[in-house]
Amino acid sequence: MKIALIADVHVDKNLPWTQKVWEAFLKRAAELKVEGVIIAGDLFENKESALALREWFSRTLEAAPFSHVIWVAGNHDLTDPTKDKQDQDVALADLNFGEKIEIFSKPHLYSLDGLEVFLYPFRMDPDDEQFQVWKLAQETPEPVGRRIGVGHGSLSDWISGIKEKEGSIIPRNFASMLKCERVFLGHIHERKSVEVYQSLGSARVWRKGETGDHGFWIYDSTTDTPTFVPLPEGRVAQEVRIFVFYDSFSPPHVDTTAAPLRLDISLYGVVESDHQKEAIQTQIQNFYAEAAEISFETKDLIFSRQIRESRLWRIFSAKWQAHYDKADPEKQAQLLLARELFIKNVSPILREG
Repeated sequence: MKIALIADVHVDKNLPWTQKVWEAFLKRAAELKVEGVIIAGDLFENKESALALREWFSRTLEAAPFSHVIWVAGNHDLTDPTKDKQDQDVALADLNFGEKIEIFSKPHLYSLDGLEVFLYPFRMDPDDEQFQVWKLAQETPEPVGRRIGVGHGSLSDWISGIKEKEGSIIPRNFASMLKCERVFLGHIHERKSVEVYQSLGSARVWRKGETGDHGFWIYDSTTDTPTFVPLPEGRVAQEVRIFVFYDSFSPPHVDTTAAPLRLDISLYGVVESDHQKEAIQTQIQNFYAEAAEISFETKDLIFSRQIRESRLWRIFSAKWQAHYDKADPEKQAQLLLARELFIKNVSPILREG
């Protein structure tokens, strides 16, 4: 059989376009004639969104031709931002999403038309014994056919440089202990593979840095073959850095019409005030008006009051201005670049005055 696997859609009640990502996935999976769907966690941004959108979600499943829809709970699915951490209710299945979907918040061995699927949701409590792999290995029967694993977490070998909760770590020997021929994982928003492990990656752009294609996977259990399927509706992300000097800036050309685009714009340089910073952001938004979404990072902007008393800046600025006033247009362009590089490289010192 062919199964569609998707992770980290993060459908958000405050972002209607994220619903279109899920709808596009269902349509594309139907076109590819998959027989089942497995959601490897973080279908919703949080339980608040799940609650608000559950009727819409149920309707999308009713209209879909799939006989099996399995939802392996992720950490976002299990978190309600309106409650304190100690009051979190992890019984996601208490919410009604229709009869077509089965939700799992505890490990479970599932039979899907002859294919065994070991489901391993996100472990909210690191001390929960029901998630201990050695114990699960003792209690889980031998496979009677092909067995794969689907979970929401980070393989221990991938943890380096990734700040995640302890409950997300899945040990490297997970596949061998549970006798899974392949393991598919959600959670880290990046497509990575090693041996039998495959991180599915995020179905849509969720945060800065998530460049590249977004989409889902088709797993053919007959040939044991996984295939990635891009979802243009998941958007593409591009990072842009723009130098600002008071009210002067030059945004680079970016093709905002080729695909739904999220622009992550980092501003650096000098501004006079918060008002000027906000005005510049508005002008940049107008310049990239056709972008689907724009985010701004302004931590590298320096306020002019922070550098006026800097001796280093006064010396550089006086000499720079003297050269600039006497230079021809070509030399002036070079001097403008020199000022940009100076500010970029010594901004930490300038902030300190």
